[in-house]
Amino acid sequence: MTNESFRKFHLCSVALVILASFYPLYMGLKVGLDMLAHGIVRAADYPKYIIPYTPISLALIIGVIVMPLAMKHAKRFALCAASALSLVIFFVSELLLEKNVLVATMIKEYTSDLGSWQMYTCMATPYNLVPGELTAIELLVGDYNPMFKLHFYVISVILILTLLNCFYGFGKMAASGDRAKLRPLTMQSISSLIFLGL
Repeated sequence: MTNESFRKFHLCSVALVILASFYPLYMGLKVGLDMLAHGIVRAADYPKYIIPYTPISLALIIGVIVMPLAMKHAKRFALCAASALSLVIFFVSELLLEKNVLVATMIKEYTSDLGSWQMYTCMATPYNLVPGELTAIELLVGDYNPMFKLHFYVISVILILTLLNCFYGFGKMAASGDRAKLRPLTMQSISSLIFLGL
């Protein structure tokens, strides 16, 4: 295999990740534009699960883009280098979204940051809050559970690492021409996509 094969694989990989990330990136852009225009995002306009999918998408795009540089300069530590950079991108963008995006709730003159709003929408949607149970404000302010964030962070890190490992493995195969690991890489890719789908 030549460098031409690797270059084609890399360009196809970048295009695939960007295409697969279109909706999460669109959601992030939409929220960013609402924040710039109004300072808040109305609850009705909030695209559910912007966190963690927009930060995951950003992390994967950057990780796949820098993979050839990592393979050239970090050699056998290429996957570690690209993964570390991707995780930094993920956590920075995740925390920026959580802390800086405010969602206006159904309750007049009340807003919450995106991290709390995301937790609330996962715990109970506005349509299935039962009278007598916790109100939206109690859920958002008084009943926060740090396991919620840990759950999203762990799943996000696993997704980023497994998908980057697949791109790295196929990239090495394209660069070297050695197809000995094709079957395990294919199975790992299928498993990673099933995990993402779940």
